[in-house]
Amino acid sequence: IAQEFSDDLHHIASLIGKVVDFEGSLAENRFTVLPNIDPEIDEKKRRLMGLPSFLTEVARKELENLDSRIPSCSVIYIPLIGFLLSIPRLPSMVEASDFEINGLDFMVRPSTSVR
Repeated sequence: IAQEFSDDLHHIASLIGKVVDFEGSLAENRFTVLPNIDPEIDEKKRRLMGLPSFLTEVARKELENLDSRIPSCSVIYIPLIGFLLSIPRLPSMVEASDFEINGLDFMVRPSTSVR
């Protein structure tokens, strides 16, 4: 029984070793699949790797369309929620009405005025 069980474990370990990228999993601190196992997984990994440059480009384009008082912005992707445009709080943003900027819906803003 021990011999058969051992052979099965070696076979299972061999199959897992053909799929799991152990070095990548350790480096990224998450489960990673080796390339060329599944084209769909490869495409999702490619998109994920390109996400920072994509978000930088989106932020650049958004900044062109924002109110000229806004000096910078960043775009954050939150899985299951979507994209979040983050802008710095301007010194003029004191009262709730100061957060009204044409074309933007503020989802998070301070509830009290600046001190």
